[in-house]
Amino acid sequence: MIFGLIPSGIGEWVQYGLLVLHHVLRRMPQARVKWPKSQQQFDILAGIVKTRCPDLDKTWGMIDGLNLGCLNSTNEVLQNSSYNGWLHGTFVSSVLIFTPDGCISWYATNAPGSFHDCKICAYGGLWGRLRDKVPDGFTIVADSAFPRTDSNVVCPGKIIRVRKEGEPLPPTTLGVRQERQAASVRQGAEWGMRAVQGLWHRLHSNTLEDHMKAHRRIILEVCFKMFNYRTRVVGLNQIQTFWAEYMSESGMQEVYNEFS
Repeated sequence: MIFGLIPSGIGEWVQYGLLVLHHVLRRMPQARVKWPKSQQQFDILAGIVKTRCPDLDKTWGMIDGLNLGCLNSTNEVLQNSSYNGWLHGTFVSSVLIFTPDGCISWYATNAPGSFHDCKICAYGGLWGRLRDKVPDGFTIVADSAFPRTDSNVVCPGKIIRVRKEGEPLPPTTLGVRQERQAASVRQGAEWGMRAVQGLWHRLHSNTLEDHMKAHRRIILEVCFKMFNYRTRVVGLNQIQTFWAEYMSESGMQEVYNEFS
């Protein structure tokens, strides 16, 4: 009212600004979503986890699915694909991997809400990445929606799956101490998901457009990259704070310095 601005004019510049921000973030090292590239990087991440969970020798990350509410569509096919029967609503689904430094190291996003997390991982190329770009013995922790380590023939030995309550034990399973520690590590993914949604009102207001798939992908990618930028530059991240505090108390000065 003060400057005589109207919603249509503001909306046009907001969309333009979003494209500019997306373009800039793709070129900023602080915002980059980076997969560990060397044995040393995997060792550092696994060493951070081992400071608190000594029975998890080579665990370097945690994975979880994220469902964000979207608007109902008048298109019957789109509405059907985005409707999640388990959650009883229309959603956009993503899968993210967090590392102990608090950052997102991989994501697959903008999938229909009816897709299972494993299907999103398959379309996003995660199984091949785990098989070919992770050294033998290194694992990530997942919840019961993901396949067991011994049953995943695509990338065997790369996923530690935490059982849900009441689920029968598989033929080969983790020890009790390992399973408890794996559940503790997986909690970091919950912190990360909550932080991603809590930072931007757009992601938890159920206003993502179901029919504008390309525009929706830009919004999600900007949010994920801004999450990494905020973690690396500002440092307000519950995952990072938790692991950094524990490492500084345990005397792992070399790993702590590398982590910082």
